[in-house]
Formats: sequence, C-alpha cells, structure tokens
Amino acid sequence: MNREISLHICAADKEQMLEALSRAAKEIMEECDECPDCNMPFMKEDPKIIEHTQWFADEIRNFCLEEGYFTEGKIREYEEMLLFVDRNDPTPMNIYRVAKNILAHSDQEHQRGIEYMMRDISVDLVNRHYEVK
Repeated sequence: MNREISLHICAADKEQMLEALSRAAKEIMEECDECPDCNMPFMKEDPKIIEHTQWFADEIRNFCLEEGYFTEGKIREYEEMLLFVDRNDPTPMNIYRVAKNILAHSDQEHQRGIEYMMRDISVDLVNRHYEVK
C-alpha cells in the first residue's frame, strides 16, 4: 500500500534548511577534488584557453583544383587570393572574403551558398590548435 506523506514547513524554516544545505554542499565541494557522481574534477577557476588558427595557400589551391573552383578567374586574380591567404589570419571576415572570391570566379555549375563555402573552408582548410594555461 502506497502512502503519501506531506510535511508542512513554514517559509522561514524552509529558507534556513536551503541555506544549510547550500553551505554543506559548498563545504563538500571545497574539500573534494572530484564530483562524487561523475568523478570529473571540479574547476575552482576556469583556465585561459587560446585558439590558434592558420591556413595555407597550397591547401586553398588544392581545394579549388579538386573541386573545380576558380575556373573563371585570371591567373593574377588567383595569385592575389592565395597571397591574401598567406598574409592574413583565417578570421570569419577573411574566410568570407576568400569564399566570396572563389564563388565569384567559379562557373555556374559550382555555385553554392556563401555559408556552405565558408563552412567548407573553415572546417576543412583552417587548422586549429589550442593552448590551455
């Protein structure tokens, strides 16, 4: 037989109980290096994470050749784009500029949305590594 038990706690008692539970939980967390439920280490302070990104003109060139892009551009325009890649970091705006340039110099068969081209460049051609301090 199931029985429901209800307990009435006045607001003042409830508030005191919540404060006591909160203090106890904080004390446990300060004493312990790992969460008892998942064994993940507690982070008393967030680390500083630095993302380093780079891209290479050779990889952009290979991408264009393999996918059939930049077939409508002149050699000078192509070289200027690759030089831009060599001289600039792969920021979102620079990825946009290169993607727009590739699409502007590609035939209609290879036309895609700018977002898709940016995604391809960002995911496939931008190298990322992280430094945690």
